[in-house]
Amino acid sequence: MSATIISFVSSKGGPGKSTLTTHTAIILAEGGAKVAVMDADPSGRMTRISQNADNGLGKYFTVFPNVTAENLVQQVQIINNDFDFILIDPEGVLSDLIVQIAKIAHIVISPMKLGQGDIEESTKTAAVINQVAKDTGRDINLYFVLNDVSTTRSGLDAHWLEVLRKSNFKTFQTIIYTRVAYKETTDLGVSLLELSPKRVKAHSEITRLVEEVFAAIKSHYEEK
Repeated sequence: MSATIISFVSSKGGPGKSTLTTHTAIILAEGGAKVAVMDADPSGRMTRISQNADNGLGKYFTVFPNVTAENLVQQVQIINNDFDFILIDPEGVLSDLIVQIAKIAHIVISPMKLGQGDIEESTKTAAVINQVAKDTGRDINLYFVLNDVSTTRSGLDAHWLEVLRKSNFKTFQTIIYTRVAYKETTDLGVSLLELSPKRVKAHSEITRLVEEVFAAIKSHYEEK
């Protein structure tokens, strides 16, 4: 068995990398997969999330802390045959770690919010990933996902959605909306379906995103 490697990356903090990593890991685990999460953020956010509420989320995934650009590949090699999925959660900065991730991940996903600043930052992320592809000759599977989008669309939101539609970004159709349920999960150490009442809309969003991720990986590697 060889693990599928997924990483959410960005050029800055705040777009929702750790939140999406957490919920993706939970959905995968709910489906019966054995999931590892590599905490490559110096703040140790994923390590703390897994320990919330008496280690409530630890039953869904195993966190490996203190992952760096220097030890990433070795760490992956050590656990590669023990897990179905390895998710990597790096710091929100374009560093050598992102370069190393791009070299080994089956898919790299960059969360972004609607707005000029986030689109500009996503352009920087794409430029770094594309340079890695050029330098290594690797066809890197890069996608973007809209995260933390207001459930009440404004005219400005519509404008930025149109800008994004006309861009060259490969963007998942699933939009992750602003929902308090996502924070409740990490604060309380329970899954969306364990919350009372169950957060069905949020769970459905993440499930659709994971399905799109599977399809993107399958399509990318079937073309090889």
